[in-house]
Amino acid sequence: MLAVALGVFAEHGYAGATIARIAERLGVSKPTVIHHFKSKDALYTEVFAEALGSLAEIVAALDPRAPFLTQLDALSEATGRQLAQRPEAARMLVHEIVGQGNALPEELRAGVGGVVRGLASFLEAAMERGELPRDDPGQLAMSLIGLHFLYWAAPVVAEAATPGASIEARIEAARRHARGVCGVGR
Repeated sequence: MLAVALGVFAEHGYAGATIARIAERLGVSKPTVIHHFKSKDALYTEVFAEALGSLAEIVAALDPRAPFLTQLDALSEATGRQLAQRPEAARMLVHEIVGQGNALPEELRAGVGGVVRGLASFLEAAMERGELPRDDPGQLAMSLIGLHFLYWAAPVVAEAATPGASIEARIEAARRHARGVCGVGR
């Protein structure tokens, strides 16, 4: 049920998604969906929390004491694989973030902030160790998020830019570009 709801929210955004549309895609009645999730808000919160949680785990797994390039490459690899498996998650997260997070309850807004701050802290630690040129870690975190997410969130643009690119090729390109954005070895 969550995977189908994710697809509907990714396709239509919070405002355009309806319980009726989700129920139709599931092949069940609207009351069946309401029985499990009580409301559209509750369903959206669950879907968003699951998508965000997967990415929070990737950021939490970064070890600020390990060599920066190894961890940066691991970030590109894990994020690429996660979003390749669920590009709808990228579309939904980007849609919500670009839309100012209006449909998000406060705890999920805090969760988004936590992921961004976690990534920025990882980058700051690498800067402090001299493995990464000194820069604004928050802005650099946002650049890395955009680099990894927009390819999967905007499939029409991605296909026009890199027709027929395999997932492996996309992950490798993201790894190289992440290094470039950070100003370290390609």
